[in-house]
Amino acid sequence: MRIAILTVSFPVPSETFAITELDALCSEGVSIDVFPLVERNGVDLTGLLQPLLDSGKVKIRTPRQGGGSSPGQPTGFSALWLLLQTLTATWRCPLQVAKSLVLLRRSLWIHQQIQQERYDLVHCFWGHLPAAAGALVKRFSAIPVTLFLGSYDLEAPGPLTRWLHRHADCVVTHAEVNRAQLHDRLGQASRLQVIHRGIRLPEAPPQARDPERLQLVFAGRLISSKGAADAVETVRLLHDKGQPARLLLAGDGPEAESIREYVATAGLNEWVRVPGFLAQNDLFSQLEQAHFLLLPSRDPGERLPNVVKEAMARGVVPVLYPSPGLPELLGPDFETLVVDSPTTMAQVVLATWQHPERHKAMAHRGHERVVRNFQVTDSAERLATLWRSIVQEPSARA
Repeated sequence: MRIAILTVSFPVPSETFAITELDALCSEGVSIDVFPLVERNGVDLTGLLQPLLDSGKVKIRTPRQGGGSSPGQPTGFSALWLLLQTLTATWRCPLQVAKSLVLLRRSLWIHQQIQQERYDLVHCFWGHLPAAAGALVKRFSAIPVTLFLGSYDLEAPGPLTRWLHRHADCVVTHAEVNRAQLHDRLGQASRLQVIHRGIRLPEAPPQARDPERLQLVFAGRLISSKGAADAVETVRLLHDKGQPARLLLAGDGPEAESIREYVATAGLNEWVRVPGFLAQNDLFSQLEQAHFLLLPSRDPGERLPNVVKEAMARGVVPVLYPSPGLPELLGPDFETLVVDSPTTMAQVVLATWQHPERHKAMAHRGHERVVRNFQVTDSAERLATLWRSIVQEPSARA
């Protein structure tokens, strides 16, 4: 089965799950051509992409790299249709309309390439901007189209997201909690399927941690909505309670310098490290030594965060702020770990740390939950099975 995947840019270092998912899909017998809308020369941090490119299982299709014909001038009815559909959404999402207009020529080029080749199906890996090229394919080709809608594209849908949501052969989302929001914001989809986004399990089961040195990890963009400052405040409160704790703040972003200043002002330079962005394996090594993952995020797009799955798979207990879908991710055993402030975060960390058997049991249950529900091999199998069923439908064969 040969699939064209439309995305914003590829690869994206901070979204390593995308390559992990492609690797698992290739193991399901899927051949993939990736069409990025923007060329950013991103670096793969998983080590999985180059073997897939060398084997020909994955190709990156751009005008400069394996792209086929060069982009021509936007002409014809398809160009006019796309322009009108984009402009009619201006009142709903002016910023996304502006971005879509900048990328209109590239969207038309992607459509041209897909029309020239025999793909079994086109999948929009994200919905907000790739939906434009996906909508062209669905409107002017006989190729089936599926659409992923998850976090950011729920909060800021692109101009063609609404149209493709109604007309795609299937809309895929990664959390049950998204169903109601999709319906409320975008209307009724012809078909909707929930497929959890899986992770690769670590090669070894979780190991015992140092019982004397409390180790905490925060991993995420250093922006206000992700709550890195609240993680630092949690450490300060733990020290005030007489409990020394070390925190690794893994990530980078516009607030990096102010976070470092805050650490220094709070007198925590010895206890808080801010090394910047960490490669995937380096972050995993840190998680394998940590007792708790702190995720005090108030980002409205937070949905079943992958970093929580990665931490739980390695025996780390997550303590985090509320976000949609957390009960689906954590299950009933972890309700007490959802808090609303640095004060309650410090209280929960301290109470769990002071009872080693409770911490050990929670770490074990978290690991088992990820093994049962969030393996990338399972999610890739479900997605490939969905694609095959769509391709084999009479309407797709016509």
